[in-house]
Amino acid sequence: MCLFWATLKYLGADGFRSFLGGILDIQHYFRDEAIANEPTAVCVNDSDHGFVTLFWVYFSTVTDAAAQYERELNDPAAKDELAANNKLQEDIADLLWQWYRYPQEKPGDDYAPYISYTSGFRPANYPEEVVDENGNPYFIYAVKSYPMNVNITYEVMDDLLRLVLQARDAIEAGTVPDARDDAGSCPKPYSNFGSIRPVECGSNATEEASATSDNLLSGIGRQSKKGLKRLLKRRRQQ
Repeated sequence: MCLFWATLKYLGADGFRSFLGGILDIQHYFRDEAIANEPTAVCVNDSDHGFVTLFWVYFSTVTDAAAQYERELNDPAAKDELAANNKLQEDIADLLWQWYRYPQEKPGDDYAPYISYTSGFRPANYPEEVVDENGNPYFIYAVKSYPMNVNITYEVMDDLLRLVLQARDAIEAGTVPDARDDAGSCPKPYSNFGSIRPVECGSNATEEASATSDNLLSGIGRQSKKGLKRLLKRRRQQ
């Protein structure tokens, strides 16, 4: 709060609004221009007016990402496609994390962006009896972008999408991500939500909100996924 107060005093209300407006302008550009003009990508939280953009990227064989996403979101017959494309979002996040940590392994001489992904953005609109092999409802994964820096430009967001697509192309060509982390106590890969136990990373905190191996890159913790299930149950009871 002291930092916020000092910043507000330094910038003034108008200056602070200008900074926030600039960040929102970048977010709108990314959604309404960069993603909208890429046929294999779709923004999946377009009704959310916050700073974070969640989006999907499909393989290059998909020519209408928005239509494909709507089908996977609402048609239980597309559940296998949903599962496969959830895995693609996970692999993209893991490969970008690998390139971010080990830039010498990335094609080209630029740096991969540090972005995130969520393994529980929202439940699919499937009937209650449609569950996965573990008896869980189907959830929507997504890649996440949150440009919270006043120095970010339209060109930076164009590069972000270009690099996401570059990771997609590498996976499509057969690259298997190795999202290792040998620099600390966190196991690999960060985004593998279901098969690793939460491990505290650089902290002795044990509270629910602390950084753990299953929410650092995924953007959602194990407790949050349980919360989504409870929300889905309440919706079905209404």
